[in-house]
Amino acid sequence: RGGAPTPPRFCLEERRATRADDGGVADCEYFVGLEGGLVEEANGDLLCCAWIAVLTSDGASNCARTATFTLPPALSSLVRKGIELGRADDIVHGTVN
Repeated sequence: RGGAPTPPRFCLEERRATRADDGGVADCEYFVGLEGGLVEEANGDLLCCAWIAVLTSDGASNCARTATFTLPPALSSLVRKGIELGRADDIVHGTVN
């Protein structure tokens, strides 16, 4: 999504954000939205996942969550300091994206 705000950090927010952005569904047969983010577990772990929503012009919809994985401590530490996940990944792995 162009101009999207910082990705939501919790799955329910991701689901709402993905489903709320209909992207002009009325003008097409269907719309597919994808929104990724982080979920903080009760034990402090940060999990990474995404929600995918499919909306049709007649109002039908479905939503599913992708596979989820725990961020390594080095990434979690940087994200908690306010660094965006993609940038944190570049820092930890010495890459540029």
